[in-house]
Order: sequence, then C-alpha cells, then structure tokens
Amino acid sequence: MNVSIYRQAAFIALAALAGAVIATAAILLSQGDGNAPIQIVSSPAEVDASTGGSAAPPLILPSEDIQVYISGAVQDPGVYPLRPGDRLVDALDAAGGAIEGADLNRVNLALRVQDEGYYYIPQEGETPPLAATDTSAVAAGAPPVDGGLVNLNTASADVLSTLPGIGPVKAQAIVSYRQQNGPFASIEEITAVTGIGAGTYEKIRDLVAVGDR
Repeated sequence: MNVSIYRQAAFIALAALAGAVIATAAILLSQGDGNAPIQIVSSPAEVDASTGGSAAPPLILPSEDIQVYISGAVQDPGVYPLRPGDRLVDALDAAGGAIEGADLNRVNLALRVQDEGYYYIPQEGETPPLAATDTSAVAAGAPPVDGGLVNLNTASADVLSTLPGIGPVKAQAIVSYRQQNGPFASIEEITAVTGIGAGTYEKIRDLVAVGDR
C-alpha cells in the first residue's frame, strides 16, 4: 500500500514538472528569445529575378552635358545644356527656333557644337559679330576673317571644310590651288579649283572673301 502511494505521488510530481516546463516554453515563445540567431532577409529590390522577385535596378549615371550660347535671330537667346555630339540645329531648337528674317542659308546647321561655344544665327544681310566667331561658332560654321567672312587666301583647310558644299577634299584642293597659283584675285576664281563648280560657288559666295591678310 505504501508502494502504491509512492508511485502515485511520483506520477503527480512528474506531471506537475511537465506542466511547468510546457508553461515556461509557452511564455518564452510569446515573449521571443533574445538569444535567437538574427536572420537577414534581402529587400524586395535585391531579390533575384530567378526566385520570382524583382532584381535591383541598375545604377544609371546621368550623362555629362555641354553648355552652349546661342544668340542672334532666335526666339530665346541664351545658354542651353546639350548632349555631347549634338549639332547646331539642336541648339537652335533649344532656343525656340529661328525668328522671321533669319538667314539659315548662311548657317551650317549640321555643325557639331562644342562645350562653351558661342553660336550666332544671322539675319538676312547681317554680318555675324566677331565675338561669336572666336569660338568657331560662325555662320556656316567657320571663323570669319574679313568682316565675318572666310578669307579664301588665308583660311586653313579645316576652316574651309566647314563651308557648305566644301568638305575636306575640296578644302585641301583650295589650299593646293593657291599654293600653286598664288592668292585668289576674286571670289569667282574659286570655280577654277578642281571639284568646285557653279553650284558650290553659289552656296559660298556670300560667306567668303579674298585679300592679302
């Protein structure tokens, strides 16, 4: 009889101990375990696309722009940001386009603009200011010599090649001609250069000059 009472007391003690353990575990789970290992979870932007998430967007650096000044016969003269490789026509568009009376036939709109360049759009019958031409921003894209005009007797092949209808080959032909025959006596003499006909002459006649300088 004493043995039976002992066994019963031992069973009750074990049951009470088990209950205490279960109760303690429940409390710990409800409060959280401060010693539990920290799990690092990637942000949604860093989840690889193969797992069903979205990959982090690539870093896109802004392209460096250039600043050009355009004035003259344009709607809104001023300094405008452009992209490397842009041309004078892009600068003209940035300035709101040309105004009525602008002489675009004297301007090389295909000219690539340069950072810090000054580009001038002349009006009909107007001579571009020398300040604009100091930065190679001339009408027709060439630095002027005589009152805003390109001197056929002194301009380099690089300058001559910027005239409408005159590329590097014809520009070098002009230089070779004056080296062999002396300075041009008149603008019309340009048609004596190989490859330059009446059509090209009409394009450049108002943009060039001759002289001893």
